[in-house]
Amino acid sequence: MLGNILKMRRNELQLTQQQVADYLFVSRQTVSSWETGNSFPDVPTLIKISDYYQISLDALMKGDEKYMKKLKQDVTLFNLVQQGVFIGIISFTTIIGSIAGFINVIRQTEIFEAIILVIPLQLAQLIFLFWITIYYKEDFYQPVSERKLLISQRMIQGMIFLSFLVVFTLLVIYFLAAFGIIKI
Repeated sequence: MLGNILKMRRNELQLTQQQVADYLFVSRQTVSSWETGNSFPDVPTLIKISDYYQISLDALMKGDEKYMKKLKQDVTLFNLVQQGVFIGIISFTTIIGSIAGFINVIRQTEIFEAIILVIPLQLAQLIFLFWITIYYKEDFYQPVSERKLLISQRMIQGMIFLSFLVVFTLLVIYFLAAFGIIKI
């Protein structure tokens, strides 16, 4: 539908695809692709088109279910990536912090005292990772069909799992060392 509206309005204004393309700084083929419904303009470009064609955004966007679905997927992907970066940074710093704490424990002369100080930090990290998993459950664990969303979800899930694995493993090592079962 959006393609039909774009083509009809361009013809009403007696513009060629090349004129529109030049105004929007895109190729003529891109304009053609929009008009045939093979692709869609992004939102900033659609705003420029709205101004250029003197037609409301409502008239352009709301009439096309396919375009609205694409916009929703783009927004969902953007939000997922944004949250994924946040989770990735937290997971990475959790892993690095845990490993740095482990190295610090090994370097201490009084290992038992060092372990007793590190165990609460590891438990706090574990609780924080559980909280992230529960808080972002809908975003990271709901079934999705789009490949980009699925890949993003899997990467985020992998980072969270790796963080759990590192923190939990080191916590077990600390407990075993604290009770004298192993020596580090």
